[in-house]
Amino acid sequence: MDIILVSVKDRKEYIIFTILGNIVVLILIQFVMLLNLLAIILALDLKLIWGEILSLNINSLLNMLVILSISTFFTIVFKGVIGVISGFVSLIIFNIHTYLVIPFVNLSANLNLSGRRILMNIVPIYDIPVESVVDMGYQIISQIPEPYFIKNIIAYQIVFIIFMGILSVIAFNKKDL
Repeated sequence: MDIILVSVKDRKEYIIFTILGNIVVLILIQFVMLLNLLAIILALDLKLIWGEILSLNINSLLNMLVILSISTFFTIVFKGVIGVISGFVSLIIFNIHTYLVIPFVNLSANLNLSGRRILMNIVPIYDIPVESVVDMGYQIISQIPEPYFIKNIIAYQIVFIIFMGILSVIAFNKKDL
């Protein structure tokens, strides 16, 4: 796929096709995850709840696209491994605003709801609780923050992905290679 992308003359088309290629790869990963989930459900003879499976797959795809858009932007602007580091920082921020835990060191983050909402606006990765498997331990994080500007998290994620994609295209056009 990279050979095809290198032959593109316009830089804007190059970055757009690269992002679209990555989205296709993410969708293929989602499909493989769905097949694995269906195999487990059939092997264990569990009840199949299509609404939850669909919402989990859409949520997972949008979360991956958010991290992809953040990593793409920082890779273009700063070059090198900064994009990968920004992806890890995004996941750390997600763990702080959702679970109130700083990963890798297992420290508790003491944030009120408004602080968590600010972090949610910076990195709009969302954890949808699956109603059929929610237990009492989930009550700790039952008050999951929502963004300030757009209350619907899926709409906010889509707007965020498009905004970061536009910023990436602009930065890629302005950047000297």
